[in-house]
Amino acid sequence: GLALEVTWQPATLIGAWPWALHALALGGLMTALAARFARIDGTDRLRAALATLSALACLAFALTVILTDAALTLALAATVLAAAALDRRFDLAPMTGFITAGIAALGYRLLADPGLDWAVEVGFAEMFLTYGGTLAALLAARALLPEARSRAKLFLESAAWSAGGMTASLTLYHLIEGMTGHAAGQEHWITGLHATIWTLAALAQVMRMGGGGPLRLLRLALAVIFGLVALGFEVAALSLANPLFGGQTVAGPVLLNTLIPAYLLPALALAAGAARLSGPKALRIGLAVPAPALAVFWAGMAIRHLWQGGDAMGIAAGITQPELYSHTVALLLVGAALFTRALQRRSDLLRRAGMAVI
Repeated sequence: GLALEVTWQPATLIGAWPWALHALALGGLMTALAARFARIDGTDRLRAALATLSALACLAFALTVILTDAALTLALAATVLAAAALDRRFDLAPMTGFITAGIAALGYRLLADPGLDWAVEVGFAEMFLTYGGTLAALLAARALLPEARSRAKLFLESAAWSAGGMTASLTLYHLIEGMTGHAAGQEHWITGLHATIWTLAALAQVMRMGGGGPLRLLRLALAVIFGLVALGFEVAALSLANPLFGGQTVAGPVLLNTLIPAYLLPALALAAGAARLSGPKALRIGLAVPAPALAVFWAGMAIRHLWQGGDAMGIAAGITQPELYSHTVALLLVGAALFTRALQRRSDLLRRAGMAVI
């Protein structure tokens, strides 16, 4: 069926519904086989599990033919949830393979096709239903899985982590876009939100690497690619789209403005990854170092916004004495906090950092 869909696209010749009914009919046959195998095989669930997997795959294939973008994503999420429920009810260990494939398909749909471009163009309700519904299905599937399915639980947790970050970031996107429009000069928060989403996607791949398996190298490659994409977006937010270099307008009140998605949210995503991941120490340090740097940059920009306003953030506007004093006080407070933490933890590294700040 997949080969025919890729090479021939029967729906263009016989119609979407007749082509989908082929897959649904085959899914019905597989369901009947699963029921029969369950009756005659006793405690050996392998044949029943394989037939059930085939039925779910046929259902998912039929849905891809007839449903819209939002409905298809939700339908795939529902099949993942169904697989987890079947595993819990009938102890079908092979469902882990279907759940893994379903998570990969959902990740592709949320990120690429229809992906983030579709999510920012459609209305908020359709976006939130798609991404929020997927998140709910992933969390429910993780709760339903038996404790013995630690690998599948890890995959579902990492997918939920990524989907939750996408849902929150895209919700902010629609909220800010509704208040400010999409005029030129808003690129800093748009690039920052994209950096947050791709950072979370990279972290999700790193989390899945903990499950081992033959796809470990593929997940590593995806984590590197997603991380580089996130880095590119954040570099753009700090350079081409930086309000300090002019051409950008910071919208919103002090401490609750578009600087948050541009710089603070990516910092929080990196910090969460450093705290949550249990991978190599070098990886955690690589996440932990830029996180406070971005947070400090956000704090400095927030102080500048306080004194300069959203339309005069460019460095060409100069630095007033009150702004300069505010930066000095903030740096002293940060240095004092680092020294205090250094004394608590007896850390030479923190003490040097505090000295550098002061």
